[in-house]
Amino acid sequence: MVKERTLRQKAFRWLLISAAFIVIYQPACSYASTGSLISATYDTGYTKGVAFNTISWHGALGTGSSSVGFQFASSNCPNGSPNSNCVGGTWKLTGPDDTTNTYYFVSPNSTIHLVGAYYDNDRYYRYEVFLNKSGTSTSPKVSNIVVNWSP
Repeated sequence: MVKERTLRQKAFRWLLISAAFIVIYQPACSYASTGSLISATYDTGYTKGVAFNTISWHGALGTGSSSVGFQFASSNCPNGSPNSNCVGGTWKLTGPDDTTNTYYFVSPNSTIHLVGAYYDNDRYYRYEVFLNKSGTSTSPKVSNIVVNWSP
């Protein structure tokens, strides 16, 4: 479940967040075509790190051509730093090939495996969820995001 949320605005497009779900919305123009949300930083509590296994979401894709994708990041520092001294931290959110140009795409109520080589043995994590639709499609609705990990 998303506890805290970072709201991103792009050209008057908002990610509308309610207690029940997340959709993409553009004021006075109905639904926008894209939107994204970066999660808070989550602490697994394991100082030696964990194995990040899967990510999934619950909700609905909407009608027509729409999708929900994720990028993921992990670190042993709460600021996302790759350095052991946690100086100069920034989160690098990536997809399945460890680049910022790809996404983990998964259907609602299904899971997709995170590529462990990129994220294992870290304590903290973040994700970004991307909602997309085209034409007259309706927005996907995300009600819950689950990250599965093992100590």
